[in-house]
Amino acid sequence: MSEAIPIRQDVQAVLDLIEESSRVMLAGGANAGWMDSELTLGQLRFIHVLAQERSLSIGHVASHLGVTLTTASQFVDRLERPGYVERVHRSDDRRVVECRLTDRGLELIAAMRGMQRDGLARLLSLLEPDELRDMGRLFGVISQRLSGTSCSGAGVAQEEVDRDV
Repeated sequence: MSEAIPIRQDVQAVLDLIEESSRVMLAGGANAGWMDSELTLGQLRFIHVLAQERSLSIGHVASHLGVTLTTASQFVDRLERPGYVERVHRSDDRRVVECRLTDRGLELIAAMRGMQRDGLARLLSLLEPDELRDMGRLFGVISQRLSGTSCSGAGVAQEEVDRDV
């Protein structure tokens, strides 16, 4: 188990502001129909992982969750019953059963991503054009540092923000 990384005070202050903005946004009536799905946070996270991976064998599900094959199978059962995932035999080896999202699972992912995008758009629309350019520049810096690229890409990202504003 990894230890928590201490968070600088200035970073914590920004995190607190983001969290408060999110609370206000959700209280303002954001479309959160997917929240009525009665799925646990762990199930939602797994559905998100499955959307990225496309399909996972039950063995990989067990490994990802850090549980036994039996427990992984039961976990998948709980997502299969309401129709979010399905089990399919691999075409090249029928002994291997894979788990993948159904149309309903894909719709759930789309709803979550749509809500996130709509919420961010509402928050960003509160900014003046110069503030939005500043934020775009800062996100460009973050993106560069995460990817380890040179600063040359920032100009392109900044030009796109300037053009859109």
